[in-house]
Amino acid sequence: MAGERSRRDAGADVSSHDRNSLPAALHTPSMCPVGAQAIAHRGSRVGVLVLHGFTGSPWEVQPLCEAAMDRGLSVAAPILPGHATTIHALDQVQWQDWLVAAQLSHAWLARNCDVVHLAGFSMGGLLAALLAEQHPTPDRRLALLAPAFAVSLPQKWILQVLARVGVVSHLGKADPRLPSGLRPPCYAAIPIRGAQQFLQLMSLVTSKRRVIGGEILHLHGTSDGTIDRQLARTAVSKAIEGKVRNADIDSGHLLFQDRNAQQALKLTMDFLTDV
Repeated sequence: MAGERSRRDAGADVSSHDRNSLPAALHTPSMCPVGAQAIAHRGSRVGVLVLHGFTGSPWEVQPLCEAAMDRGLSVAAPILPGHATTIHALDQVQWQDWLVAAQLSHAWLARNCDVVHLAGFSMGGLLAALLAEQHPTPDRRLALLAPAFAVSLPQKWILQVLARVGVVSHLGKADPRLPSGLRPPCYAAIPIRGAQQFLQLMSLVTSKRRVIGGEILHLHGTSDGTIDRQLARTAVSKAIEGKVRNADIDSGHLLFQDRNAQQALKLTMDFLTDV
């Protein structure tokens, strides 16, 4: 059942009326890679907005979305602007476009739910934190999943220098192939202009201490080679004032697609559903 649902278009789990009311980010573009579709599902009066990472797609968080739907929750996992199409599209957007897409997807859920939980993976964690600050509901839970609250100084320096020089438009990145041999449907390179927008978003979120009500989970993989666990943990503790619960698992960056995905799913779903 979950496997069938994961291959559907975003509008398949909602009525025709709801489908027409979906924001653009919850519609799947025609050139979207297989498995990277947006997800919109009407379930109970409890919803969860799930946000993917930079250069990625809802595929990264698809198992979490399916687990939430299996527990009866309403779910929205938008395709952030510039993603799941072509890498050049990501150079044409600004971080504000990602935030607006997340806000509109949250509003779609909020129209039908009494509470909307937030789950942000990697860069999605930055957007989720901003939304949590904008919607200070005590019952709402925030899951920061390998959140991109910090990158190493060499990473930041390389991106900033390349953006300033302007000679290189894209930077190759390590093959994200998983231990199973599966290659994620994400971009194979980092667009420099798009990366600058990501760094601006990260700087904005971490520029001050943000008061966030409700319970907060920070889940990170001990073998994360993309977002260093300790750097992220330190940055989250400085940027967020709230009830943060830290949890580690033996995993790489793609928590819900890596070797201990089931453990990541259990920890996250138990947190979101207050088990």
